[in-house]
Amino acid sequence: MATQKTTFNEFYHAVIDSGQCCGCGSCVVVCPLTALTYLYEETIPVLVGKCTDCGVCFKACPRYNFNVADVERMLFNRTGEGEAFGVYQSILAARSRDPDVLKVCQDGGLVSSLLIWALENRVIDAAIVAGFNPETWEAKPTIVTTKEEVLSSAGTRYTYSPNNLLLREASAKGLRVAFVGTGCAVEAVRKMQYNKLRKSVGTVVFTIGLMCHESYYWSGLIDKKIRGELRIEPRQIAKMNIKGKIIVWTKDGRVAEIGLKEARQYVRKGCFYCGDFSAELADISAGGAGAQGWTICIVRTDQGKNILESAVKAGYIETEPIEKHKASYDTVVKLSAIQRNRRAKALSSSPT
Repeated sequence: MATQKTTFNEFYHAVIDSGQCCGCGSCVVVCPLTALTYLYEETIPVLVGKCTDCGVCFKACPRYNFNVADVERMLFNRTGEGEAFGVYQSILAARSRDPDVLKVCQDGGLVSSLLIWALENRVIDAAIVAGFNPETWEAKPTIVTTKEEVLSSAGTRYTYSPNNLLLREASAKGLRVAFVGTGCAVEAVRKMQYNKLRKSVGTVVFTIGLMCHESYYWSGLIDKKIRGELRIEPRQIAKMNIKGKIIVWTKDGRVAEIGLKEARQYVRKGCFYCGDFSAELADISAGGAGAQGWTICIVRTDQGKNILESAVKAGYIETEPIEKHKASYDTVVKLSAIQRNRRAKALSSSPT
C-alpha cells in the first residue's frame, strides 16, 4: 500500500467524484492541518483549509490503493483468499444474558454485552459506537463509557454514522477503546494501523465489525420515505430492522414495511463499491443474518476469541453452535458473494 504525496483535489477526483467514498471520515481525522471537514448529510469530506499535498489522507482511505492482503497478513499472518467470508477462527450464534440489553437490542444483544463487559472489567475506557438523535433518528458517532450509555445507543438506524471521526478525540484523551463500525469503517481503522498513523487511530483494544449490505441517506429513507410518505415522525420510531424488507415499528404499536427494491433509490453511492458484507478485518464480526433473537458471531482473531470467551465465562453472553442456525450461516455466505460481485461490477463501470 505504498502512497505518494498528492493533493486533495486528486484525492477528491479519485475517491469522491468517482462515487467510491464510503463516508468513513478517516481522511478528516488524519489531516495534520485540520483542513478537511465532514458533511453529514452527503457523508463526504470537503476541503475548508489549505492543502499542503502531504498525502496523509490517502494513507487512511479504505477506497484508495487499499491492499486487503497486506492487512490480512498483519492481522492473521495469512490472506483470506478462497474464504467465503474472510479469515475466521469460529462462527456461532450468541445472545446477551442481560434483560436490560435484551429489551433494547437489535438482534441478540451481542455487541452491547461485549462492550458492557469490557467497560465493567476495565478492558477498555470507552467505546466508539453509533448513537442517534431520537428526535430525528439521525445516526451520529458517539463515545460511550457506561452501561447506560451503551444501552441508549443500542440498535440500528440504517443511516450512516462516521464513527471514525471520533478516533482522534479518543486518542487525544488517551482512551483505550473498542471500535464498533461497518466493514468500511473497520477497513479504515486497519489501514491507519498498517500505515502507523498512531496519533490519529490511538489505542484500539478490539474492533467489532457490523455486517452491512448497504446504508441509506437520511434525507431519503427517513425524511422523504418514512416521514413524508408513511407519515411517521422520526421521534415516533421505536425500532427498525431489515429481514428481507425494511420494517419500522412505532412507539404506538404500528408496523410499516418498505420493500428493498423501493428503498434502493436511497442507498448511499459508496455502498455499491463495498465488497465486505461481514466486516472481514474486525476482531469479531456480528449481525442478525436472519436469526431470530440471536446474533451471528464470527470470531476472527485471537483477541476476538479472548474477548468473547471472557464475556461468556463471566455470564454476560450465551452461545449456540452455528449448526442450529444453518439458514443464517447460508445467508452470510450468500450476501458476502453478492456484495463482492456488486463491487466488481461497480468498479468495472466506474469512469475512473
